[in-house]
Amino acid sequence: MKKLISFCVRSHIGSSCMAFVSCLIFILMLAMPGIAGADTCYKDLDHDGFGDPNNSVFCVFGCACDVDLVENNLDCDDTDPNVRPGAPEICDGKDNDCDGQIDEGVLSVFFRDQDNDGFGNPSITIQACSPPAGFVADNTDCNDFDPTVHPGAPEICDLSDNDCDGQIDEGAGTVYFQDLDNDGFGNPLVTIMACSQPSGYVSDNTDCNDGDPTVYPGAPEICDFSDNDCDGQIDEDGGNIYYADNDGDGYGDPGNSVQACVQPAGYVSNNFDCADANPLINPGAAEVCDGIDNDCNGQIDDGIGTVFFADTDGDGFGDINSFVIACAAPPGYVADGTDCDDTSPAIYPGAVDIPGDGIDQDCSGGDAVNCCTLPGDANNDMSVNIGDAVFLINYIFNGGPAPTCGN
Repeated sequence: MKKLISFCVRSHIGSSCMAFVSCLIFILMLAMPGIAGADTCYKDLDHDGFGDPNNSVFCVFGCACDVDLVENNLDCDDTDPNVRPGAPEICDGKDNDCDGQIDEGVLSVFFRDQDNDGFGNPSITIQACSPPAGFVADNTDCNDFDPTVHPGAPEICDLSDNDCDGQIDEGAGTVYFQDLDNDGFGNPLVTIMACSQPSGYVSDNTDCNDGDPTVYPGAPEICDFSDNDCDGQIDEDGGNIYYADNDGDGYGDPGNSVQACVQPAGYVSNNFDCADANPLINPGAAEVCDGIDNDCNGQIDDGIGTVFFADTDGDGFGDINSFVIACAAPPGYVADGTDCDDTSPAIYPGAVDIPGDGIDQDCSGGDAVNCCTLPGDANNDMSVNIGDAVFLINYIFNGGPAPTCGN
């Protein structure tokens, strides 16, 4: 106490009496704590209600005597009104709530992103208010050394889990289709995606019945009530071709056909009819003289009718070596074919043969001979022999032909 009074005396020499008295009153207040109004106050320069423990004063009349003074000394930063006990801790590198810890409870966890693909390694972490360089908020990378490997990456055929879903090469590669019947064509409803073709699978998906190896696109259509060639039609190319027989003569029209497994009514298996509207015209019909190809052989009135011979000389007798078969005699033709020289109208059967002229005018096979020039030649064979006697006996006794010549 003496030292304090001595302090007042020394510090107020030359001062006013009032200042000295005030100092003594202050000392008395310290000596007697019960004196009302005496208090230790702390500066609250940021007016957040909490005082700076390193900046205190004594107030005789209490801390309320100055707006910059408070009774507590709990502020840890009296220059920032947002820093005080009870203030919310935020990520700003400060001890906002004055509990001796910085950013506690508000730091975020960030994960190492070694390959810079935006996805972090869950095994390497750091806590910070914002992601440091080389760190990200994501922790789903399954290979932080390969930037092509991360969640959402396209799965490719490389024996790696590119999209970090725990599966390798799933959904990558080519779609293959099950070929259960081994016909080379796959079932479009049973698929697998793989990097290489699995056994029992093919790249084709056009089989319409994978349980039958005879059914596939391009297979021959047969009569079995199945769509063998997978074109959506049943038996459309199977069976036999049948031809319409509209005239009912048993022969079909080549221009009117159907293909069927069973012969339809009104159809036949042949296509030989050349006039399917006329039952009298067909390959089995007889050719008649009517200007029509009755037997469907491509010829009209062929092989029928009458033989007519060319009568070039107009003598009414034709050349046997020049003829036609026709239903009626064409101009220049006759029914007789016995002319032996069709270049001369004077030569024909029945013409008067002039003996000895070297011409067979009557087409008898030789020139006529005058019998009187060869007496005794009764049979006119240009010689006299036993035959002439036989000829005469036959004439006289048996009524045979008369001798050509009267002698």
